[in-house]
Amino acid sequence: MPVSPLYPVGADLVNLLTACGFAGTGANDFAALEPGTKVQAAIEAWEEETEWFPFLSPGVVQTRLFDPPGPPARRDGFLSLRGGGSRLSLGAGLLALSGVTVSGADYDPAFQFLLRPDNAPLRGKPYTAIEFLSPVFARAGYVAVTGVWGYTLACPAKAREAILAQAAALCVPALALLISRGLIERKAGDESERYASSGVTPLSAERAMWEATFAQAVYDLGRHEIF
Repeated sequence: MPVSPLYPVGADLVNLLTACGFAGTGANDFAALEPGTKVQAAIEAWEEETEWFPFLSPGVVQTRLFDPPGPPARRDGFLSLRGGGSRLSLGAGLLALSGVTVSGADYDPAFQFLLRPDNAPLRGKPYTAIEFLSPVFARAGYVAVTGVWGYTLACPAKAREAILAQAAALCVPALALLISRGLIERKAGDESERYASSGVTPLSAERAMWEATFAQAVYDLGRHEIF
């Protein structure tokens, strides 16, 4: 799948709208759409809907803290411990692991835990869980996982397309208004639309298409924990 190292930006949204037949009648008419703001809102929606935090990894090593897997609390002597389970959901993607500690003790991946799903990198996916090979007990927040977090280091073409489609859908009310004011025209074949009322030009077909593109990509690339 083609990739780009970065998320799309406002200029990419303008290019998409131009390719879809929208054209400004002045030098800065597309600026009224605030394309950069629309793209940023679409990126935030993308990460929220796909449940990858982050989706596009910054590529730096970070440590995240977790409660041990299992029941909420367990009394063990004078300490209130949690855990007793073995499967720890990371709630995110893990592209590379640097280390795991439980209550400050290093765990060895050779015989104390496995990363799941199996062979995730070979399938172009991140790890999403740790399976400990024996029950884990610790205080809340005493399981530390260090590594590179995210779904990918480079943005897939499908994700870029979806983000731009969502950004375009967010532009629809403003597009209709600008068309009604003659500041943007919409071309389809040999015909053009300008100074039409926003009621006559709802752009519902375009919005539906863009929203469907976004929804399908969310389904395809959203977080699914597979074991």
